[in-house]
Amino acid sequence: MKKKAPHFDPIRHDFPPVTWRADKNRFMIDARAKGGPRQYRTDRAEALALAEKLAAEFDSKGRSAFAATQTQAEALKNLGLTSNEAIALFLQAHAPKSGTTPLGDAFDQFKAHKLHEGLSAITLSTMLPQVERFVAALGRHTTIGSITLDQLLVFLAAASNPSTFNTRRKHLVSFFSDCQRHKLIAENPALLIKKQKVPVDIRILTPEEAQRLLLGTYTAFSDPAIGSSMRAYYALSLFAGVRPDEIKKLRWSDITLFPSAPRTVEWTHLDLDKGDSLFVSEKAAKTKEARSVPIFPNLREWLLTCPDRTGPIIPDVNNSLMLKGRCSAAFKYRFDVSRKKAGFARETWPKDVLRHCYGSYLLALTHNRAQLATLMGNSEDVIRSHYRRHVSSDAATAFFSIMPPGAH
Repeated sequence: MKKKAPHFDPIRHDFPPVTWRADKNRFMIDARAKGGPRQYRTDRAEALALAEKLAAEFDSKGRSAFAATQTQAEALKNLGLTSNEAIALFLQAHAPKSGTTPLGDAFDQFKAHKLHEGLSAITLSTMLPQVERFVAALGRHTTIGSITLDQLLVFLAAASNPSTFNTRRKHLVSFFSDCQRHKLIAENPALLIKKQKVPVDIRILTPEEAQRLLLGTYTAFSDPAIGSSMRAYYALSLFAGVRPDEIKKLRWSDITLFPSAPRTVEWTHLDLDKGDSLFVSEKAAKTKEARSVPIFPNLREWLLTCPDRTGPIIPDVNNSLMLKGRCSAAFKYRFDVSRKKAGFARETWPKDVLRHCYGSYLLALTHNRAQLATLMGNSEDVIRSHYRRHVSSDAATAFFSIMPPGAH
């Protein structure tokens, strides 16, 4: 018997036969002898399984088992379409339309994405409630694609001031950007809304006020350890510009104080690689970018007034220390008590005043915005807008000369 050509090797002889087609590099299942189709599979097991299925259908229905298949094949041929093209068109027609996702579902996805990104608890606590408030205002069942620019403006118009307006806008931009990234919408409508201009009224403490705040920590608390930790907090805020939430994450081991005498500061050229320094890690930094900050001589002296320089700079709440029914170690309580001791009312305390002191006074001495941006973990644009008030070099020199009692 003449051997079959190697490109047409039989794999199954019963109906429908299965043969290996070397020229097509596939298995062919041929049911044409009984009025069925000819089909191909690349996997041997799949080809044999399909052959068994076709054989079973023919046994139960005869040639009528292939009638629908033939009709479909002829219909596709008349339309000039292959089966793959027909499937692609079907999937395209039945794919979810952009913008049809309910606003509530989109928010749930956004929340999951942001939690997965590992954002700080503070960022999440400000971002998510603002977006959730927007979702509640429009209704969770509102489709995301139906949201109009007017609806966004109405929600933002409820903000009490330009800063709140810009903050809410920023969070909505993040929300819609996430939706756009995941194909829920085609464009980000929040980007069409311009930021409001925020009046710049940066207030700072005078050198005398800053000194009074630091000295008040010696007598504000009956427990010297609490006064010591608050003194370190104020000193790092005033003379290193560290953010409040960053200080709460720092440990004394992040601070390097060399045994030698403190260096003489050349304000026109700060050498960040020499002398005492503070390291703000990626984990502690608000921007998730590590940075080193030089410790100037006066800051060094204030830190040395803290006898126990181990563990966290701001200790955790100690529930055993109770005063008038409140925890005397709780940071907010310590913060209010120490400010009151220094003569500052809570209502007159300017926002971010301690960090603004550092930026404004140091800029008056160095005149170097780029360097200040690096030290503070900011952009130059922020430095330009938040630390541009006129400060005399004499006042700046006096500020960085504030020393604790007994220091020279």
